Amino acid sequence: MKADARFSDVWGYSFKEAQEKVQEPGCPTHPSTCGSFSNLKHKALALGESYYTAYLDYERIRQKSLDVVSLAEYVKKGFNWKTALPVAHHTLYWLGEDAAQLLKLCS
Repeated sequence: MKADARFSDVWGYSFKEAQEKVQEPGCPTHPSTCGSFSNLKHKALALGESYYTAYLDYERIRQKSLDVVSLAEYVKKGFNWKTALPVAHHTLYWLGEDAAQLLKLCS
């Protein structure tokens, strides 16, 4: 996943490691930051724009992946996603983009 590689490039370690070390000050690429943080979002905000952008990109991609996996479960149960999307959107890209909206139709 490109978002994971971008996150690692900016932060100096993986998203999982960043979550585990959220209460430690700084990160490998920005060790001088002081303070303890309760969550990764707040730490990213404190570290600066590039860190927060990498965090948001990772979270956005992670959520889309989870939506597609959830949608796949509904498709296994018989949900016809093709009838809910225009023919031009019958691609994996658009399925990922529209997964959250399609899940609302399933609920």
